[in-house]
Amino acid sequence: MQIFDPSMRLRTGKASGARGILLLPIAASLVLAGCGGGSSIGDVTPQPVVRCTALDGGGSGFSLGVCTNPATLVASSAFQPIEAAVLPGANSSYALTLNAPAKILNVAFGSGDETDPGVRDIIGAVRGTAYEKDADPSDPISSILPVPPYTALVDFRNAWDADVGTEVLRLEFVNFGYWEQFTDKTADGGFFGGWYSKRSETSVTNDRPSGQTAYSGFAVGVLSPAEPGARSYGFSATVNVVGDNNGVQSGEIKSMKISYRDSANKLIILDVPLNDLVFAVPVNDLAGQAATTDLLVSTGSEVVPVGRVEARFFGSATSRGAEVAGRLRFQTADGMRGVGAFGARAVSGG
Repeated sequence: MQIFDPSMRLRTGKASGARGILLLPIAASLVLAGCGGGSSIGDVTPQPVVRCTALDGGGSGFSLGVCTNPATLVASSAFQPIEAAVLPGANSSYALTLNAPAKILNVAFGSGDETDPGVRDIIGAVRGTAYEKDADPSDPISSILPVPPYTALVDFRNAWDADVGTEVLRLEFVNFGYWEQFTDKTADGGFFGGWYSKRSETSVTNDRPSGQTAYSGFAVGVLSPAEPGARSYGFSATVNVVGDNNGVQSGEIKSMKISYRDSANKLIILDVPLNDLVFAVPVNDLAGQAATTDLLVSTGSEVVPVGRVEARFFGSATSRGAEVAGRLRFQTADGMRGVGAFGARAVSGG
């Protein structure tokens, strides 16, 4: 099992016109701690159970509740049925609504909440556009320390290669990304989840493509341990989907990566040793509706379900099914839970 030094974590800096907030090591140090292929959890000394209210009532859903021991940075997680609705607006505005317990806050982001490039917005091998907001800006300690409550949202509708800066994805009809929220100053727990939503400035339809169409894009999200052991970290992955006028006919999520900055502030991108995740097919959805199916992984001797994926087409009257987006959750053989979202555009067919 490989664990990186605690200093190798994503950080957020001061946003223009907004209070800067660090991504707490006790809450969300996005650092690799062993995933996929084998039982890395069994290779280390068992850790004491980490509990907080973020694990209460979990077990299903496309979000994660995460608890972290502030002294050891050991984390535990549980899937949570938190439904996130994001309404993208004009001028870099977003309204995040979370259908969950009372401590979950609904947050509106504006252009003043956008972080600088390279600050919070790099997940794995891709960079999006990040927003962060302190829910208690009157607290003077928040200007010095990353004290909850805070909420962050990252949009990957436009995505760039995190290393060289070239644009790798531009979507016209749909936004997607991930959100995180830590609301309790006295607890070391919070929530993560993926989101996707149609563009508000564009007339969007959810029709299937008229013929067989191949799509290519990216998934982004967060991995956290099911049992006490590793810390949480962010990931990106490549997504390939094939759809037609019946729905999604195949899909795969592969080439998962994480990244961190070393002591010289150099971005280090690493592969995650996780087998490809594939959609159970076909996903023949009701016209215009989101459809869900199992996520599968090959163990070499059999194919087993490890999670769920939801997908929906996006386009216009003149570009039917031009894009596809959705959200996912999965659990690896060695006890890592993952949640996230994906977006992809048509690259052939239609």
